[in-house]
Amino acid sequence: MTPLQRAERVRKINDIIQRIANQVFIYEKNYNNLKKEINAFKTNNSTSKSAVTYRNRIKKKLNNYESIIKNHINAVKILGRSRMQEIFSDFQLKKMEKNRSITKLVEYIKTYNNSK
Repeated sequence: MTPLQRAERVRKINDIIQRIANQVFIYEKNYNNLKKEINAFKTNNSTSKSAVTYRNRIKKKLNNYESIIKNHINAVKILGRSRMQEIFSDFQLKKMEKNRSITKLVEYIKTYNNSK
């Protein structure tokens, strides 16, 4: 692989990582908003049928967002593993995924992309 091809490949990977980071950021915001809605329901103690179905719908969305966020993190880890290992160890990456500190991951990707 020539240096030019390598540079092009790195640029493509960085573009993909940036896109994924933006997606994760959007999903994380939606996820947090839905979490607040569910907590509001818990405090109101609504047991009416419509409230219960609404709460279940929100829970489904939350689970969906969780899986999307997890998939995005995995994609970032696969694509940018070498990039991230410049700062994070394998153990730290696994710990971050376990604790769902997605924001930290997104911040890292943004700072990495801005530092170039």
